[in-house]
Amino acid sequence: MSVAQDTFANFQGGLQSPPRNSFAITPSDTNELPFVTRSIYVGSAGDITLRLADDTSSQVLKAVPGGTMLPKRARQIYATGTGATLLVGFY
Repeated sequence: MSVAQDTFANFQGGLQSPPRNSFAITPSDTNELPFVTRSIYVGSAGDITLRLADDTSSQVLKAVPGGTMLPKRARQIYATGTGATLLVGFY
């Protein structure tokens, strides 16, 4: 079995760098995400209700198409008002 080589492993990632990690998002009205995202992949279309990294109030993104990568730094995706599914957070 071969191992992928990362020629950039010793470089510090910047804000414009691609994300290095991801996690499946389970929307919740009470729990914040385990990591503030750099972007969110939407696998299946629908609305998304979220709270951005520095916000105290929620925002609703209406009718987000499936296959969309949203460049959002979110700290919470709410279950109430979120119909989009197969969400993945990148950080």
